[in-house]
Amino acid sequence: MVYLNFLSFLDRSGVLYNVVVNGYSIRRLEDVLKLGLCPERVVKSLLIRDRRGVLVASIPMSRKLNVTLVSELLGSGIGFVSRNEVSNYGYEAGAVPPVYHRNVRMYLLDRLLFSYPSVFSGSGDPQKLIEIAPTYIVKSSDKPIIIDNISD
Repeated sequence: MVYLNFLSFLDRSGVLYNVVVNGYSIRRLEDVLKLGLCPERVVKSLLIRDRRGVLVASIPMSRKLNVTLVSELLGSGIGFVSRNEVSNYGYEAGAVPPVYHRNVRMYLLDRLLFSYPSVFSGSGDPQKLIEIAPTYIVKSSDKPIIIDNISD
């Protein structure tokens, strides 16, 4: 149901996308390589928490979030929402899309994602990815912030 709601949201937003059925969950770099995708083009959307609420940070799958930089930008320490808690935000770990979240106060996007005409991201269904232009991620986001060096 979450997956269909997410696709309906993209349709209503006028966003162009393609669904890629992979047949298994993509949670690790090895999974991306098995599909034959470039890890820099696969989006890892992480739910993080600071003292004011939950944010989504979207970075290339091949990189790690620069926690120090994000903490400095937000003016407070951050922590990751646990795999068990991710379901409280409507998704399963490994299927988190870069947009369309309840109770999220901000979206952070790594500028590296804009190096490509399209990227692959979670869709709400752990066995499906969506191919989407990074500009459409911005178009369908509420309060997106594009940051250089958000990942290492």
